[in-house]
Amino acid sequence: MIGRIAIKYRLKNRFARLRAKGMLTRDEIAQSLGINRKQVVAWRAAGLVRGHLCNEKDQYLYEDPGPEPPKKAKGVRLSKRARFENVSPRPSEVQCEA
Repeated sequence: MIGRIAIKYRLKNRFARLRAKGMLTRDEIAQSLGINRKQVVAWRAAGLVRGHLCNEKDQYLYEDPGPEPPKKAKGVRLSKRARFENVSPRPSEVQCEA
C-alpha cells in the first residue's frame, strides 16, 4: 500500500533526497579522504565523519567533510579525534511533499 502511494505521488525515497542534498556514498567519501571503506565505518562510529542512515539495511550516506577533512593519524586513538557526536541511527523525518 505504501509503495503504491509513493509511486502514485512520485515521492522520492530517503536515499534520493539525501543524494540531492550532496551526501556521498561510502565509496565516494573513502576515495576523497584517501582511506578504505572499512575505515569510513570506523571513522563514522568514532565521530570523525558524519553519516546519515538512508534505509533499513544499515546503509549510510555521508556529509562532505568540507575544506578541512580529517586525516590519518597513525598512533592516535580514534576516540581522541572525534569531531562530531554520533547522529541518531534512526531518522525522525516525516516525508511530506505538498
